[in-house]
Amino acid sequence: MRNINYPAGLKWLAMLMLLMTAACGGDTKDTTITQEYEGGVFSEKNMKATLDGSALTLDVIMGNPDKVELHGSAQIALRSLDDTTIADGKQSFSYSGDISTMTFVLEGLPADITRADLVSYRIDYNLSWNGGKAVGTRSVYDALPKIEVVLFTEDSFDDGGKADYSLFALDPSTSKPIPNAAVEVVLTTSDGQKISTTATTDEYGKANGSLDVPEGALGDATLVIRVVGN
Repeated sequence: MRNINYPAGLKWLAMLMLLMTAACGGDTKDTTITQEYEGGVFSEKNMKATLDGSALTLDVIMGNPDKVELHGSAQIALRSLDDTTIADGKQSFSYSGDISTMTFVLEGLPADITRADLVSYRIDYNLSWNGGKAVGTRSVYDALPKIEVVLFTEDSFDDGGKADYSLFALDPSTSKPIPNAAVEVVLTTSDGQKISTTATTDEYGKANGSLDVPEGALGDATLVIRVVGN
């Protein structure tokens, strides 16, 4: 029986894209996977960054664990690691609900910048409220939305058979499952044939499926998983 194999290091490649509609202008941009809040009034992990061309949108999500009226201000600066200031902003806030979000649009990044390039930038923040204060620095890359994909599949498939897979999609910042995420699976054989299928994660962040492996497909193959969250 002949089969099709993955070479070492090429079992799978997860290409992760997060899509949603931003709060300004009706434009479509990347965003956070979850709007749930964990922490006190402020926590770094509740700073969510998204890249749109040369602009960085930063959502600063604040909580209200004591259910009181909160007043204060937030100063944000986008800087490169050599301390060059790219953009900054300041906002005041006042709220009594459970959650409040301030959105900063920080422009001036290179026109051809990619998500990976954001490892070279940081966010400096200074927030104060009702006698409380938070001052610090957060990596822009760490603040980007991400999906963690846990994939289960065989190391080899029979040509002319089925390539079965199962995966879980998780939000790495909370370890919670991501339901209703669109999944695309593409198998590329050694001779360049591409076979694809789609699925949707359930309430537990799980998706299952299979691909029809072509007859005569031998040698190394690459499996690419794309997961798109809401």
